[in-house]
Order: sequence, then C-alpha cells, then structure tokens
Amino acid sequence: MKTNTTLTLTEAAKMTGRSRSTIWKAIDKGELGDCKDERGKIAIEPACLFKVFPPIAEKTQNETTGEQIETPKKTEKTVSELLEMVADLRVKLAEMDTARVKAEAERDAEKRLMAEMEKRILLLQHIGGIAETPTEGRRGFWSMFSRKGAA
Repeated sequence: MKTNTTLTLTEAAKMTGRSRSTIWKAIDKGELGDCKDERGKIAIEPACLFKVFPPIAEKTQNETTGEQIETPKKTEKTVSELLEMVADLRVKLAEMDTARVKAEAERDAEKRLMAEMEKRILLLQHIGGIAETPTEGRRGFWSMFSRKGAA
C-alpha cells in the first residue's frame, strides 16, 4: 500500500525527469533499495530516489489557489537568459520597423512615379500623339471555332 511518503513509478519519473524504464532499471539493479510495499507494488522512497536521480524542480503550493507550482532550480540563470532574449527581440523589432518604414517610402515613391507617368500619357493622348487602338477588327481566340467568327 502506497503511503504519503512513497512514490509510484510514474511519479518518480516525473519528479526526476527520467523515463519510467530508467527508474525501473535502477530498481532492478538495486540502486534504489527495496521499492516494494507489502502487496508487492512499487513504492519508492523519495530519499533513495533523489540520491540516485536528482529532482528537476521543487514543488511549491500557491497560497491563493492551492495548486502545485513547479519552480525551476536555476531561476537566476533563467531570468538572465530571458532578459537576453528580450533584448535580442527588441533589436529585431527595431530592424523590422526600419525595413517597414523604408518599404513604405519606396511604395510612396512608386505611386508618385506612376501618377506622373499617367499624367504624361493623358497629356500625349490629348495632344494627339497617341490614338486608341481600334478593337472592331479584332477577334477573340474562341471565335476561330465558331461559324460566325470564321471569315
């Protein structure tokens, strides 16, 4: 029978970050001592387990909700890594913002150029330099297959 101070194979695996088979092999080799209760079921003593496999996280209880919270052991390293990542992301964001502003400026310049070209084309048409191409004599692709279009 499992007591409050013993762990199942799955619980031991979760608390150490190892697989169930790794814990089972350690039990078979006798590294964890006697790990069976009076009924023959696995009941691992945490003290024996943590001598062989260190725990990956401490469990603390949230005072407001009562739920279990895992706290990493290397908090300061984790915080410094996160701060470094935030700084890198800020640099990338600034680069992307600069590229966006540049792309918008290029787009606006192209719009102005297109508007100027449109004005010049209209001016040339108005002066009479360019005439509209007649479409009356043109035939479409599918008209080749109809009797009306064949001439």
